[in-house]
Amino acid sequence: MDMCRAFSCTNFMFMMFKNMSEGAFVLDEQGMFQSVNQSFCEQLGLSEGELLDREIGFLKADLRKLAHKASNLNRTGGARAVNLSSEFTYDTNGRSRIFRITLSSLSEDEQSDVGGLCSDVTAEVETRQNLENAKKAAEETAAARSRLLQMIGHELRTPLTVMLGYLELFLDQPPEGCGDQLVAPDGMGLAGSRVDPGVDLEQSHVCGGGGRFDPGAV
Repeated sequence: MDMCRAFSCTNFMFMMFKNMSEGAFVLDEQGMFQSVNQSFCEQLGLSEGELLDREIGFLKADLRKLAHKASNLNRTGGARAVNLSSEFTYDTNGRSRIFRITLSSLSEDEQSDVGGLCSDVTAEVETRQNLENAKKAAEETAAARSRLLQMIGHELRTPLTVMLGYLELFLDQPPEGCGDQLVAPDGMGLAGSRVDPGVDLEQSHVCGGGGRFDPGAV
Protein backbone atom coordinates (compact mmCIF):
# COMPACT_ATOMS: atom_id res chain seq x y z
CA MET A 1 0.00 0.00 0.00
CA ASP A 2 2.77 2.40 0.94
CA MET A 3 4.58 1.60 -2.31
CA CYS A 4 1.42 2.28 -4.28
CA ARG A 5 0.92 5.59 -2.50
CA ALA A 6 4.50 6.56 -3.15
CA PHE A 7 4.13 5.64 -6.81
CA SER A 8 0.87 7.60 -7.07
CA CYS A 9 2.45 10.63 -5.42
CA THR A 10 5.46 10.47 -7.71
CA ASN A 11 3.24 10.09 -10.75
CA PHE A 12 1.09 13.01 -9.62
CA MET A 13 4.14 15.23 -9.15
CA PHE A 14 5.46 14.19 -12.55
CA MET A 15 2.14 15.08 -14.21
CA MET A 16 2.15 18.47 -12.45
CA PHE A 17 5.70 19.07 -13.65
CA LYS A 18 4.83 18.21 -17.24
CA ASN A 19 1.68 20.35 -17.28
CA MET A 20 3.09 23.47 -15.64
CA SER A 21 2.39 26.67 -17.56
CA GLU A 22 5.88 27.88 -16.66
CA GLY A 23 8.92 26.31 -18.25
CA ALA A 24 10.47 23.71 -15.96
CA PHE A 25 13.33 21.21 -16.17
CA VAL A 26 15.61 18.95 -14.16
CA LEU A 27 19.40 18.82 -14.50
CA ASP A 28 21.77 16.18 -13.25
CA GLU A 29 24.86 17.08 -11.25
CA GLN A 30 26.76 17.64 -14.49
CA GLY A 31 24.27 20.21 -15.73
CA MET A 32 22.68 17.93 -18.34
CA PHE A 33 18.95 18.12 -19.01
CA GLN A 34 17.27 15.01 -17.61
CA SER A 35 13.65 16.10 -17.91
CA VAL A 36 11.86 19.05 -19.47
CA ASN A 37 8.21 20.04 -19.71
CA GLN A 38 6.30 21.16 -22.78
CA SER A 39 6.28 24.82 -21.77
CA PHE A 40 10.07 24.92 -21.62
CA CYS A 41 10.31 23.34 -25.07
CA GLU A 42 7.86 25.89 -26.47
CA GLN A 43 9.77 28.76 -24.90
CA LEU A 44 12.98 27.77 -26.66
CA GLY A 45 11.35 26.46 -29.82
CA LEU A 46 13.07 23.09 -29.36
CA SER A 47 11.75 19.57 -28.99
CA GLU A 48 12.22 17.42 -25.90
CA GLY A 49 14.63 15.21 -27.83
CA GLU A 50 16.78 18.23 -28.75
CA LEU A 51 17.12 19.17 -25.07
CA LEU A 52 17.53 15.89 -23.19
CA ASP A 53 21.13 15.00 -22.31
CA ARG A 54 22.25 18.37 -23.57
CA GLU A 55 24.35 20.57 -21.30
CA ILE A 56 22.65 23.76 -20.08
CA GLY A 57 25.69 25.84 -21.00
CA PHE A 58 24.56 25.93 -24.63
CA LEU A 59 21.96 28.52 -23.60
CA LYS A 60 24.51 30.70 -21.81
CA ALA A 61 28.01 29.83 -20.63
CA ASP A 62 27.38 31.28 -17.16
CA LEU A 63 24.49 28.85 -16.61
CA ARG A 64 26.98 25.96 -16.50
CA LYS A 65 28.69 27.48 -13.46
CA LEU A 66 25.34 28.37 -11.91
CA ALA A 67 24.06 24.80 -12.28
CA HIS A 68 27.26 23.40 -10.75
CA LYS A 69 26.92 25.80 -7.83
CA ALA A 70 23.29 24.84 -7.28
CA SER A 71 24.16 21.15 -7.42
CA ASN A 72 26.79 21.54 -4.73
CA LEU A 73 24.69 23.55 -2.30
CA ASN A 74 24.72 21.71 1.00
CA ARG A 75 21.28 22.18 2.50
CA THR A 76 21.63 19.78 5.43
CA GLY A 77 21.18 20.89 9.00
CA GLY A 78 17.96 22.78 8.24
CA ALA A 79 19.70 25.31 6.01
CA ARG A 80 17.31 27.34 3.91
CA ALA A 81 17.16 26.59 0.18
CA VAL A 82 18.93 29.10 -2.01
CA ASN A 83 17.64 30.01 -5.46
CA LEU A 84 20.15 31.09 -8.08
CA SER A 85 18.95 33.01 -11.11
CA SER A 86 20.33 34.43 -14.33
CA GLU A 87 18.97 36.06 -17.47
CA PHE A 88 19.95 35.16 -21.01
CA THR A 89 18.92 36.01 -24.55
CA TYR A 90 17.90 33.29 -26.98
CA ASP A 91 16.57 33.45 -30.53
CA THR A 92 13.22 31.70 -30.80
CA ASN A 93 11.52 31.39 -34.16
CA GLY A 94 13.60 34.22 -35.57
CA ARG A 95 12.93 36.56 -32.67
CA SER A 96 15.28 37.39 -29.83
CA ARG A 97 13.72 36.68 -26.43
CA ILE A 98 14.97 37.29 -22.90
CA PHE A 99 14.52 34.51 -20.33
CA ARG A 100 15.18 34.28 -16.61
CA ILE A 101 16.21 30.89 -15.25
CA THR A 102 16.04 30.07 -11.54
CA LEU A 103 17.91 27.02 -10.25
CA SER A 104 17.64 25.19 -6.94
CA SER A 105 18.99 21.95 -5.48
CA LEU A 106 16.32 19.23 -5.38
CA SER A 107 17.63 17.32 -2.35
CA GLU A 108 19.60 17.77 0.83
CA ASP A 109 22.52 15.75 -0.44
CA GLU A 110 25.84 17.54 -0.75
CA GLN A 111 25.65 17.03 -4.51
CA SER A 112 22.28 16.54 -6.18
CA ASP A 113 20.08 17.07 -9.20
CA VAL A 114 18.96 20.61 -9.89
CA GLY A 115 15.47 21.83 -10.64
CA GLY A 116 14.92 24.88 -12.77
CA LEU A 117 12.15 27.28 -13.80
CA CYS A 118 12.27 29.43 -16.91
CA SER A 119 10.26 32.61 -17.45
CA ASP A 120 9.99 34.83 -20.52
CA VAL A 121 10.85 38.31 -19.19
CA THR A 122 11.24 40.06 -22.55
CA ALA A 123 8.38 42.49 -21.92
CA GLU A 124 9.59 43.19 -18.38
CA VAL A 125 13.15 43.91 -19.48
CA GLU A 126 12.04 46.04 -22.43
CA THR A 127 9.70 48.06 -20.20
CA ARG A 128 12.48 48.56 -17.66
CA GLN A 129 14.85 49.67 -20.43
CA ASN A 130 12.27 52.05 -21.89
CA LEU A 131 11.71 53.60 -18.47
CA GLU A 132 15.45 54.01 -17.97
CA ASN A 133 15.78 55.61 -21.42
CA ALA A 134 12.85 57.93 -20.72
CA LYS A 135 14.36 58.92 -17.36
CA LYS A 136 17.72 59.59 -18.99
CA ALA A 137 16.09 61.67 -21.74
CA ALA A 138 14.10 63.66 -19.16
CA GLU A 139 17.24 64.32 -17.12
CA GLU A 140 19.13 65.45 -20.23
CA THR A 141 16.22 67.72 -21.24
CA ALA A 142 16.06 69.23 -17.74
CA ALA A 143 19.83 69.81 -17.75
CA ALA A 144 19.69 71.43 -21.21
CA ARG A 145 16.79 73.64 -20.10
CA SER A 146 18.72 74.69 -17.00
CA ARG A 147 21.78 75.56 -19.09
CA LEU A 148 19.62 77.51 -21.55
CA LEU A 149 17.94 79.51 -18.80
CA GLN A 150 21.29 80.26 -17.19
CA MET A 151 22.71 81.40 -20.52
CA ILE A 152 19.67 83.52 -21.38
CA GLY A 153 19.63 84.99 -17.89
CA HIS A 154 23.27 86.00 -18.21
CA GLU A 155 22.87 87.33 -21.75
CA LEU A 156 19.85 89.42 -20.74
CA ARG A 157 21.07 90.54 -17.34
CA THR A 158 24.21 92.28 -18.64
CA PRO A 159 22.61 94.52 -21.31
CA LEU A 160 19.57 95.25 -19.15
CA THR A 161 21.83 96.29 -16.29
CA VAL A 162 23.66 98.65 -18.64
CA MET A 163 20.37 100.01 -19.95
CA LEU A 164 19.07 100.61 -16.43
CA GLY A 165 22.31 102.35 -15.53
CA TYR A 166 21.98 104.72 -18.48
CA LEU A 167 18.34 105.36 -17.58
CA GLU A 168 19.31 106.25 -14.03
CA LEU A 169 21.89 108.72 -15.35
CA PHE A 170 19.31 110.07 -17.77
CA LEU A 171 16.81 110.56 -14.94
CA ASP A 172 19.42 112.25 -12.77
CA GLN A 173 20.35 114.69 -15.53
CA PRO A 174 17.50 114.75 -18.09
CA PRO A 175 17.86 116.83 -21.27
CA GLU A 176 16.23 120.22 -21.20
CA GLY A 177 12.49 119.94 -21.60
CA CYS A 178 12.29 116.22 -20.66
CA GLY A 179 12.24 116.48 -16.88
CA ASP A 180 8.44 116.48 -16.56
CA GLN A 181 8.03 113.45 -18.80
CA LEU A 182 10.47 111.08 -17.05
CA VAL A 183 9.35 109.53 -13.80
CA ALA A 184 11.27 107.32 -11.31
CA PRO A 185 8.95 105.53 -8.83
CA ASP A 186 9.10 107.06 -5.35
CA GLY A 187 12.28 108.88 -6.30
CA MET A 188 14.25 105.60 -6.34
CA GLY A 189 16.70 104.39 -8.96
CA LEU A 190 15.66 101.95 -11.66
CA ALA A 191 18.07 99.19 -10.66
CA GLY A 192 15.91 96.45 -9.15
CA SER A 193 12.71 98.51 -9.61
CA ARG A 194 10.20 99.03 -12.40
CA VAL A 195 8.68 101.93 -14.30
CA ASP A 196 5.11 102.83 -13.40
CA PRO A 197 2.92 100.98 -15.96
CA GLY A 198 0.69 104.04 -16.28
CA VAL A 199 3.47 106.27 -17.57
CA ASP A 200 4.48 106.59 -21.25
CA LEU A 201 8.04 107.67 -21.76
CA GLU A 202 8.33 110.09 -24.66
CA GLN A 203 11.46 109.16 -26.57
CA SER A 204 11.49 111.91 -29.17
CA HIS A 205 14.01 114.05 -27.29
CA VAL A 206 16.26 111.02 -26.73
CA CYS A 207 16.21 109.31 -30.08
CA GLY A 208 15.31 112.25 -32.24
CA GLY A 209 12.29 110.32 -33.56
CA GLY A 210 8.63 109.86 -32.78
CA GLY A 211 8.78 106.50 -31.01
CA ARG A 212 6.94 105.98 -27.72
CA PHE A 213 7.69 103.54 -24.92
CA ASP A 214 4.67 101.91 -23.27
CA PRO A 215 5.74 99.94 -20.14
CA GLY A 216 2.23 98.53 -19.80
CA ALA A 217 2.69 96.58 -23.05
CA VAL A 218 5.84 94.85 -21.83
